[in-house]
Amino acid sequence: MKSKLILRAAAGVLALALAAGAVPLSEELRLIPAAVTAAAAEEPVQFNEETGALTISGDFSDNEGALRTAPLSKAVTFRAMPGTKLPPNCGGLFAASQNLVSADFSGADLSDVTSMASLFVSCGNLETVDFSNTEISSAESLAYMFSSCSSLKSVTGLTVSSPALTSVSGMFYGCLELESIDLSGFTAPNVTAFTGMFQTCNNLASLNLRTFSTASAENFDYMFSGCSALTALDLSGFDTKQATSMKGMFSNCWCLRDLDISSFDTSAVTSMREMFAGCKALDTLDLSGFSTAECTSVREMFAQCRQLSKLNLSSFEIGSDTDVLWMLDRSYHLKELVLGSGIKEISADMQLRQPMFGWENAAAPGTSVSGDDRYAVIQNNGSNTYRKIADVAEIDGVGMQILLDGSIGLKFTAHISDQMKDQAAESNPVFFHFHDQDSPFKEYTTGFAIVEAECDENGVYSAVCNLPAKQMIDDILVEVWVRPAENPDDPIMGDQINCSVKQYANVILSDPETYASEQNLVKSMLKYGGAAQRHFGYYSTKSQLRADAGVVYDGPGLQEANYFAKPKSLSGLSYYGTSIVLKSRTVQRHYFTLDSGAITDYSFTADDIPADPVQYEDTNWYFIETPGISAQALYTPVEITVTGSDPAQKMTYSYSVMDYVTKGLRQGKTDTAAAVLTALSQLALEASQYFV
Repeated sequence: MKSKLILRAAAGVLALALAAGAVPLSEELRLIPAAVTAAAAEEPVQFNEETGALTISGDFSDNEGALRTAPLSKAVTFRAMPGTKLPPNCGGLFAASQNLVSADFSGADLSDVTSMASLFVSCGNLETVDFSNTEISSAESLAYMFSSCSSLKSVTGLTVSSPALTSVSGMFYGCLELESIDLSGFTAPNVTAFTGMFQTCNNLASLNLRTFSTASAENFDYMFSGCSALTALDLSGFDTKQATSMKGMFSNCWCLRDLDISSFDTSAVTSMREMFAGCKALDTLDLSGFSTAECTSVREMFAQCRQLSKLNLSSFEIGSDTDVLWMLDRSYHLKELVLGSGIKEISADMQLRQPMFGWENAAAPGTSVSGDDRYAVIQNNGSNTYRKIADVAEIDGVGMQILLDGSIGLKFTAHISDQMKDQAAESNPVFFHFHDQDSPFKEYTTGFAIVEAECDENGVYSAVCNLPAKQMIDDILVEVWVRPAENPDDPIMGDQINCSVKQYANVILSDPETYASEQNLVKSMLKYGGAAQRHFGYYSTKSQLRADAGVVYDGPGLQEANYFAKPKSLSGLSYYGTSIVLKSRTVQRHYFTLDSGAITDYSFTADDIPADPVQYEDTNWYFIETPGISAQALYTPVEITVTGSDPAQKMTYSYSVMDYVTKGLRQGKTDTAAAVLTALSQLALEASQYFV
């Protein structure tokens, strides 16, 4: 019965939002009819001012001007009617058209088109493009065709077979919402530049490139950089004999675990700088087939590959002039390194982490060959395998806490090596150090927190890093430290690892068979985090946007916020309104105005738990806070009781987070705050069903 009531409550929220006209902008646009009147059908360019529908028909092959003078920037929907012939130069046709939501080229004649470069560049609201029943057969450039289309969700029927095509650089750069794309019809054989083709497509979950012809390709720089949702990539069909640069090719592919590059020929490549930098999920890389004879830079090549445990560089050649700076920087989990005769030294510049007990040659176990400085220095003679001597403590797991108790955060676990167990202090021997490794300029709620670890019955230590909604994207670096029994005030650092809620969530979403029941919950959580990030302008330089003080609505409009409770005022104290703070768990703030007397004349409780009032800045406002409400409890009312100096004077009311959400949506706003409330409503619904 409880779950049915929850469902009805959620439906009520939606009904109220619709009644107030608070339909999201994209929905509103989709409801606009795209038809044109029969009387206008004979015109080559038809535009409906009321609906924003732009339709073209006829032959524009020798009349590019007529197309470019059309009201392209005003168009909400665009359609080229079947048989419409487009001009050779369509480059930048819709550049920065912020009104455009959909474009339909299905059935149009694109045979004369030689350029679609920057066709839709920076169309921030474009969602769908249809190329069905047509073919791009003469284009020379598709560079930046969909670049910075941050709302693009689907491109259908894209068939490219042009032998003249040489550049697809940045073609899908910055398509943040694109989850998948069918490129089975992409067979252009003479492309020389794939630079940044899918760069920062950070929601792209799968990519099938089996039909790609790369035999002429010279530049693969940043081709997949920032594809942080990809978990697997099969490039076994890639021909890279002509390639000269692979700089940053897979950089920041955070979730990439399976990578097949077995066909790669790197004999002509001059730069592999940052090639795998930030591939945090890769466990093993066998590059024994890579030639680096012509390579002048492997700088940061494996930097921040935090899960990489085995690395085979047996065919690498690194000369004295090769840039090796930070080659292995922050690859904290590396345990096995295979070198051939082409690498004479692992230098300090490469920043291979020096473990507590050093590195050993597998041929002579137990003896450190890496020195005792901060970074390992290994003199290599011939072909050898080097292994890390057993470390102090190893972090071996990350969990997303929302799947355990309805809050948002990351749970880290660690094992202590047998070598250290005999030395560890009996009381609290392990602690975790959380901080923001990649962006120290950002205000970070957990900050440089040091958290004592809890130990379970199996001897596994764990600690939780809680995060506010807007910081689900943050890369959290955690270090595990051990206090030796002989000198507990001089702890020893063990393993390090980093992860973000988004990164871990993408792993769950990429495996719907194993995590079938979590799919909707995780999706709604990420939407909530994205809405919060936009509302609070998280990457803004405004320092006042603190995560622990971000109130969605906080101002004069709150006097009517409690639509359901209607509490009475006490003598000298009156209820003002309720707000919410978006922490790991949602916090309610209940505001009161003190008109006379002292705030100490009153006592406050939230669900029978005493609450201390806090003065709001230098005003007569005071507020109390709930200790934090988990996702599945957002529908549950919190009972607030205020008692005056005379116990007979009492004000009692109940209020749930969803009461606040409903009231916020009833105001009919379509701003970023309303988007947060809508996303929070969906998260509450999914969580209440998941945790039932």
